[in-house]
Amino acid sequence: MSRELEALLGQLEGQRRHVLGILDGLSEEQLRRPVLPSGWHCLGMVKHLALADERYWFRYIVAGEPGVDPDADCADRGDWRVGPGEDVIALYRDEIARSNDVIRSTPLDTPPVHAHPVMHHPDLRSVVLHVITETAIHAGHLDAARELLDGRQWVVVDEGVDTPPDAIRLTSAAVNGPDARALAAFYADITGGTVTFADDTWATVKGPGGRIDCQTVPDHTPPTWPGPVGVHLDFLVDDLAAAEARVLAAGGTRFAFQPNAEHCLVFADPAGHPFCLTLWDDIPSEDGDSPD
Repeated sequence: MSRELEALLGQLEGQRRHVLGILDGLSEEQLRRPVLPSGWHCLGMVKHLALADERYWFRYIVAGEPGVDPDADCADRGDWRVGPGEDVIALYRDEIARSNDVIRSTPLDTPPVHAHPVMHHPDLRSVVLHVITETAIHAGHLDAARELLDGRQWVVVDEGVDTPPDAIRLTSAAVNGPDARALAAFYADITGGTVTFADDTWATVKGPGGRIDCQTVPDHTPPTWPGPVGVHLDFLVDDLAAAEARVLAAGGTRFAFQPNAEHCLVFADPAGHPFCLTLWDDIPSEDGDSPD
């Protein structure tokens, strides 16, 4: 293998590992759950990478393999649709292995067997560069989806950044109750997060938007609503009715008093803490726009 081919394949393999690594540990439900407004989910993205990038560019464009039909793979966005029980991760790994066979057995200067209808790639070298770019872009998409699903980050923005010794940064919101495990299970259920640690005294939930810590306090007395609640949690939702149904099914309780029911509903968690489901990410200003 030439040094150039080794470098190109090494970069491509790095991006493929990123794709598989950022998805490691997600449940089947999480892999299939859309978290971005465009509606795609992680398994759909991986199937797209397997069929529209690996199979299409290497087995069809470069090698011209008989029986590889890009229209069949991608018609009606079929490269994004995942059926029940479909093992998309295995499909991606298999297509990677087949792509590598094509790459290793084809000189970099070899013209593709088929031409792309729009993009001009004169040789294998340019195709590999294209797929590196495509895979890196979609790995970044999966980074965003994973952080929204359970808070895990592949790239930590503040890692290695110097901070002053007196810096104070919010890391989580902590909630007391008679049973930390049960309280964490409730918040994981309603947010789609994951309980990453739990014992008799403490439990941690990582999910979209941040971390919630739950602490067992045997003589816990819940606050009253309406009344001097103090600090409470707000959760942003797209549909109040749908989110309310999820909260109630998980064991939450809706309070009778709802002062802003058109955009915000107040509930109690199993320990009695009030929290809100809200349609507002920012408080609208008087002219109707969200503040900067």
